[in-house]
Amino acid sequence: MTGKQLDIFTRWISDVGGKGKTKSLQDMMSRNWFSLSKKKKLSVLEHRWKDSYVRVTAGGDNKGIATIWDYDFLLFAITQMRERMSNGENINDCSLTFTVPDYLLFTNQSLREKKRRKQANISGRQYKDFWSMMERLHRTHIETNIRAGGYTFNEQFVLLSSIAKKELNKKIFEVKVNLAQWFVQRVQEEKQLLTFNEDFFNLTGGLERWLFLYCRKSCGRSKEWKESIKSIYEKSASTDSLAGFKFKLNKIAKRGVLLNYSLMVEGDSLYIRQSHGSVVGKNSDGTKTIEHS
Repeated sequence: MTGKQLDIFTRWISDVGGKGKTKSLQDMMSRNWFSLSKKKKLSVLEHRWKDSYVRVTAGGDNKGIATIWDYDFLLFAITQMRERMSNGENINDCSLTFTVPDYLLFTNQSLREKKRRKQANISGRQYKDFWSMMERLHRTHIETNIRAGGYTFNEQFVLLSSIAKKELNKKIFEVKVNLAQWFVQRVQEEKQLLTFNEDFFNLTGGLERWLFLYCRKSCGRSKEWKESIKSIYEKSASTDSLAGFKFKLNKIAKRGVLLNYSLMVEGDSLYIRQSHGSVVGKNSDGTKTIEHS
């Protein structure tokens, strides 16, 4: 079932109703910057293509690098920043203040329904898991020379440059974070953002989650996309062998549809097609085939 496209220009996603859409950064959809597993990952994650690279490492406190589930918070941050921009506010200060329920209502459809029925209850475990996510995002170190705004940035940063929490009765009352300047600048560039399906938050598999983001980026203005499995494997930063990765990819493809996209493995290639409910750009140029980019 195809979910709706979210309105991001709202304080809470439960207030959907305007013109905007939930958006994600294309850079983080083209190649995976996150662990695809909830198990702690301490090894280096690195991508190199042409004269560009991204290197992701864990902090020295053994928290592990941020996971693809932690990426949900960055989607939340994009939403809040775009809301401020739509109201004419300056987001160059890179700061964001919110509550844990703000974030949980953004990502959890069932919790929003419970809130409407006044039955929402946020557990102590959810508060604890939220703060662990903040720590991973704060401690994950990224080094890159990706381009933005016509410039090449040779930078080293963490996605959340600082995190702070205010507590009341031993429970998090308010959170304040400062985001990386690079991340904020990318959010300010409309062409760097892509809308995506709200049902993304319901995907439970790490590979499924990244694969949907990759489908959205690759098949954005085309009805179809074809790419070698080896190329996708290298972009996924999967810790599986190529054979193991292909096995998992086959299992996902056999389900038929991944939200807005139908997938088919044929030989050593993956075919991606937009399924019903997806919007195709006017300048669709048919199937594209790439090996490496």
